[in-house]
Amino acid sequence: MPDFAATMAHLGLMAHRFSRERGSARMAIDDSLRPPFIPDSALTREEIEQRNLEIVAAHFHNENPDDVDKAIALYAPDICWEGPNRGLIYTSAEEVKDAYLGIFRTLAFRKMTNLRRFASGNFVFDDLVAEADVVGNEMPNLPFPVGTTMNVRLVHCFELRDGQITREIAYEMWREKGGPLDHDAIPVGAAVTDFAGP
Repeated sequence: MPDFAATMAHLGLMAHRFSRERGSARMAIDDSLRPPFIPDSALTREEIEQRNLEIVAAHFHNENPDDVDKAIALYAPDICWEGPNRGLIYTSAEEVKDAYLGIFRTLAFRKMTNLRRFASGNFVFDDLVAEADVVGNEMPNLPFPVGTTMNVRLVHCFELRDGQITREIAYEMWREKGGPLDHDAIPVGAAVTDFAGP
């Protein structure tokens, strides 16, 4: 698969042309700083789906403390982020960024197993299993205490419009590692990222 920047350039988007201000990417909440996006109406269905897959890949890639502004910059002004299993709904980029920063201070990821990702029209579906330690308490309604190691089944449904994420729903299924609910059918060849240090 071609890299994100090459595909965006091919589609004429240049969606990652972020300027730097104090060392971080410009935020999506300032419309004057938003990267240019091309309307869906100018693309074929296949181009929309490919672009949306790459937007979501870039979003996930930048979900970390150092690059979170780049992830947020891919949201539309009318973003709605939902975490139904924890009863959460955020309707601004500022709220979502604050929630991500809380996640980064609460979970230490050990391993991530990507099961599947696909696009259909304006939707992208992503399914993974994340092994993480609970090291803080800044995630509202997290059902496990500090010190727990979890294998969370994490399913995302993204909705996009004109190359921007308008809705992100994170279905978080919290399970204690090795517990009775920690059971998944892992596809052969699933990609595994190990975050454990040496």
